[in-house]
Amino acid sequence: MATIPPAEYESRVLKEVNEFMESGIGVKGLVDSGVSKLPSFFVHPLEQLPKPSSEDVQFRIPLIDLKEMETSRRVEIVSQIRDAAENWGIFQLVNHGVPIPVMDQMIDGVHQFNEQPVELKKEWLAAHLSLHYNLNRLPLAAWRDSLACNFPDEKIDEEAIPQICRKAIIEYTKYVLQLKDTLSELSSEALGLKSNYLESIKCMKSAYLISHYYPACPQPELTMGSISHTDSTFLTILLQDSIGGLQVLHQNQWVDVPCVPGSLTINYGDLMQLITNGKFKAARHRVVAKSVGPRISAAFFFSPAVAMCNESYGPLKELVSKENPPIFKPISSSEYFARHRTQLDKDTNTSGLSELMLSY
Repeated sequence: MATIPPAEYESRVLKEVNEFMESGIGVKGLVDSGVSKLPSFFVHPLEQLPKPSSEDVQFRIPLIDLKEMETSRRVEIVSQIRDAAENWGIFQLVNHGVPIPVMDQMIDGVHQFNEQPVELKKEWLAAHLSLHYNLNRLPLAAWRDSLACNFPDEKIDEEAIPQICRKAIIEYTKYVLQLKDTLSELSSEALGLKSNYLESIKCMKSAYLISHYYPACPQPELTMGSISHTDSTFLTILLQDSIGGLQVLHQNQWVDVPCVPGSLTINYGDLMQLITNGKFKAARHRVVAKSVGPRISAAFFFSPAVAMCNESYGPLKELVSKENPPIFKPISSSEYFARHRTQLDKDTNTSGLSELMLSY
C-alpha cells in the first residue's frame, strides 16, 4: 500500500473536518447514517487510548452521604470531604437534596434535545465537534455532541435554553445551585475556614452547564469520548446516566466512576487546587468511548462572578505560612481559562496548573 505524503494526508483530514462541520449533523448524525468506520479525525494516537483495564482494581471513588448533615454527623461529613479532596479531588454524593425525578427529567431532556431532527437543534449545539489537536497540529475529535447553557452570576435566561428541554434544565438548575452553596460551605469547613469563606470571595458565583450525548461508537477502541484533562474551574457537579465510561486518574491508575443510582459526582478543578495551595486536588479524568449508548451526562462548572473574572486568585493567605509557602502564582480566572484552552489545543495529553507554569 502506497504511503500518503504528510502534506496530502493533512489536507485530506482538514477537508474531512470542514465538510463534517459544515454538514451540522453532529456525531449522532454519523451514527444515523450507518457509519461503520470512524472518520480519520476521530482516531486518536495509540498512546493516548485506554489500555485494557485490569480486573484487580484497587481503588473505589469515595461515596459520601449527606443525610442528617445538619446534625452531629456534619463533622464526619466534613472529614470525609476533606479526605476525598486531598487524596482524590473527586467524590460521589447521595442524599444531596436534588430529587431523583428532577435528575431523571434532566437526563431525559438532554436525550430529547439530541434525538430531534438536525434542523431543529443545529443552532443550539455548542459545537458540532469537540476538537483538539495533536502534536503535529492535526485535529482530533471527541466522540460526542454537546449543548451548553451559560448562567453568569447564576441568572437563568430561559430564552437561552432550547424549548424542548427548558423546563427540565431550569428545574434541575435550581436544585444544583442550592447544592453548590452547600458544597461551598462544607468545602470551606474542610479547609479549616469559616463556612461562608468561599462564598465571600465569590469564586463560584457563575455557572456553566454543558450536557454531552455520546452515541454508541462502531470502533470505540480507536477514539475517546473525552480526552484526559482537569477542569479549569473551581467546582464541578456532574450528573450521569447508567451507561458509564467516566474514569479518574488515581495513583497512576485509571479508576471507573461507578453509576450509583441517585448519586451526583463532584470534582474540584484547577483554580480550587490553586487557591488551596495544593491541599485540594484537581481530579484528572476522561470518558472512554463505548459500543453501547447513548451515554448522557450534564456537568455544571462553577467559576467566579462576572465582576471578579479579572481579579487575581492565588493561594489563600489563611492556608500559607513560612512552613507552607505558596506554590502557585496568582492569576485571574479569565486569563487562566484562556491558557487552559490554548494548552489543550497544543497537546491533548496535558492540561493543568503544572503544565501552565503557574508553579513558583
